[in-house]
Amino acid sequence: MQPALHLPQGYLEIKRIDAVNNKKDFKIINISALVVVGMMLLMLFVVPFSRPEFVNRYVDIPLFWGLLSFALLLYLLLHEAVHGLFIYLRSKQKPRFGIKLPYAYAASDAYFDKRSYMIIALAPVVIFGITLLILNILLPKEWFWFVYMIQMMNISGSMGDVYIASLVNKMPDDVLAHDTGTAMTFYSKKDEQT
Repeated sequence: MQPALHLPQGYLEIKRIDAVNNKKDFKIINISALVVVGMMLLMLFVVPFSRPEFVNRYVDIPLFWGLLSFALLLYLLLHEAVHGLFIYLRSKQKPRFGIKLPYAYAASDAYFDKRSYMIIALAPVVIFGITLLILNILLPKEWFWFVYMIQMMNISGSMGDVYIASLVNKMPDDVLAHDTGTAMTFYSKKDEQT
């Protein structure tokens, strides 16, 4: 089934997830993100913290944190751009972008089938996860933590996407997802709560 611009007849709402206004969803997503960061920080036992030597020890610390801040902001923009790209590829509709603290989002008016929505939700964590892993392997060891901190943001920041994808995976095969940014509503012809 291809994404639809209007909810087909016979579909009923079976679930709504609101990452900002529903305390349960908010807690699950953010606690999961903190657990991921904690687990990833265990790498400190394996790889001691290091930073690239840019100029000298008096200049490189502020430069390192400045570049890392820029890289994390760039990653956030690219993460949402990947969601937007896959929204466009699946629906041929222009996505909308925005921020509802503490989240940035890409949204659409389309109703996506299960497969399309799973691809849209998980594309950034997969694409950036693989890319950053390759960079961590190929770059000199002094760059490990620079890249790894971006990877931590990638995986922890994708916990909302992973949470939603895990719920969608358990929904009926005919489910349609309507994602307005930080709230998602799911519809099915089958009248069952998930």
